[in-house]
Amino acid sequence: MTDEQNLLAALGVNPSDQLGWLALADLLEEVGQSDRAELTRLSCSLRGNLNRRLRLSMEKRLSALLKAGVEPCFPQQVNSLGMRFALIPSGSFRMGSHTVERERSFHEYYHRVEITRSFYLGIFPVTQAHYHSVMGFNPSFFCRSGRGASVVASLDTRNHPVEDVSWTQAVEFCVKLAGLPAERRAKRNYRLPTEAEWEYACRASTTMPFGFGRSLSAREANFDGTQPYGRARRGAYLSRTVPVGNYKPNAWGLYD
Repeated sequence: MTDEQNLLAALGVNPSDQLGWLALADLLEEVGQSDRAELTRLSCSLRGNLNRRLRLSMEKRLSALLKAGVEPCFPQQVNSLGMRFALIPSGSFRMGSHTVERERSFHEYYHRVEITRSFYLGIFPVTQAHYHSVMGFNPSFFCRSGRGASVVASLDTRNHPVEDVSWTQAVEFCVKLAGLPAERRAKRNYRLPTEAEWEYACRASTTMPFGFGRSLSAREANFDGTQPYGRARRGAYLSRTVPVGNYKPNAWGLYD
């Protein structure tokens, strides 16, 4: 294995090793990946307690690096189906939304939550192909056999996110995935993340409305781009799904 792979493997075992993350950043710097090194250091620092001015400055720089296409460097695992998972290190964060955040809902109470254990989370949404391989069917609206077939008739949607899935079906998918022979041999278990884990992973140690910044346009996510958030420009509304990984990741390497 390379030095980078060795460090990532060690961090996968002990993700709270602050010196390990800094060593990874130093290594990236040495091999000429200064932007990735800076992103790694920023991500590491933002997991600590910072004064508001310093935090805002760091988050602004982190957002700029992500929007420039700098790829995060985090421990990953790949399962027998080729699904990739990123390590989400334990820590605390403010769940909900700040009272000054635009368009916040009244129930988004801003409070501190502690994530006591590190965990792995899928880097991409579950694809139609992976869901079908485990469950034996594809419930998606946007597929050639779905109700939205006319919208995607010319597209191969196997790498699009599966949708039109109930909570019960999502849980069943996790159970069946864990029951695959190769997954049993690897002793891998699967479950849905809690609401707190989900928000923690999406924010990736930032306090911004989105893990990649304070604005949202059709360049960052697949939604109605004619209704951008913050200072973003108006964009397109595709009215369909797109392949996973089509947009830039957050600081912990999670896409879409």
